[in-house]
Amino acid sequence: MKLFYVPALLISMVVGTWAIECYVCFGGACNDPFFPTSSSSTCGGFGSDCLKIVEGSTVSRFCAESACASGCVGDICTYCCNSNLCNGGTAVTTSFVAMGVAMLAAFILARQ
Repeated sequence: MKLFYVPALLISMVVGTWAIECYVCFGGACNDPFFPTSSSSTCGGFGSDCLKIVEGSTVSRFCAESACASGCVGDICTYCCNSNLCNGGTAVTTSFVAMGVAMLAAFILARQ
């Protein structure tokens, strides 16, 4: 059974490294409610997450350059997602696939 986990983990890591397309904008027309225009960009070579940062009423959307973690500190909230143009919504949710892979990896490492 352990032999199943290694290929599954490797495949999920490879799939997660493909470039995705995210909305890229800062303030103004980027604020919620968001009406997408041609402000999208392909995250080339880095990052497999789209990012939305809300600071008060100002919103920024772009590609995450490193590991992304959703959460709030004070009045600044960060939302991460990992599918094409996923940071265009009023509320961005965490990917259940990413959480599942993280839980699987933790389970495997905890059993060793």
